[in-house]
Amino acid sequence: MTHADSLALPPNLTLSEFYQHATTTLQALLATSSPGSGESALVTCCANASSLLFGLFENYPQKWGTEPGKRVNWCGFYFLPTHLIPHHRTTGSPPTKLFLGPFHGRPACSFVPLTSRTPGVCACAFLSQTVQLVPNVHERPGHIACDGVTKSEIVLPVRDAKGEVIGVLDLDCEAVEGFGEEDRIGLLGFVEAFERCVDWGPKV
Repeated sequence: MTHADSLALPPNLTLSEFYQHATTTLQALLATSSPGSGESALVTCCANASSLLFGLFENYPQKWGTEPGKRVNWCGFYFLPTHLIPHHRTTGSPPTKLFLGPFHGRPACSFVPLTSRTPGVCACAFLSQTVQLVPNVHERPGHIACDGVTKSEIVLPVRDAKGEVIGVLDLDCEAVEGFGEEDRIGLLGFVEAFERCVDWGPKV
């Protein structure tokens, strides 16, 4: 199977089956035959994971597809600078920003503030270490509008090998209530599989 073929979906999948397929495909896509070679580096895994999810959403017209006003229009990651910026020095102070990582969709905000009086959705997911499911972003205080067509959003924490939250996976949809409880459960499984695929380096 070529890498592009990973976007193919079996017919007539339920939503639960869709996420099971996405997770299994992710594991195959990110599997490496050369541990320590860099194939499982965080940025590399993020790039393919976001592309895979975005493409699978497009190929699932039962819920999203490519129709304007219905489709998922953004899928990507934000991380602490220590995981994206080479030689970044920690100060011992609480982090103040998450920085944009690999994504699929239109250009996005280059960082997310963590110290705003009313935190945005990504900041809330990171700070609370819980999934944020937003049926209508226009009714959510603090929402950061990177794209005006976005109507709903779901953000999931991403944890490293030590179980520490170091970033988030962010998904936007052009439909109100574009994500629900079944999506939350399915995406949690996807993120957990992603975390196991990444080479986080030695546990120190």
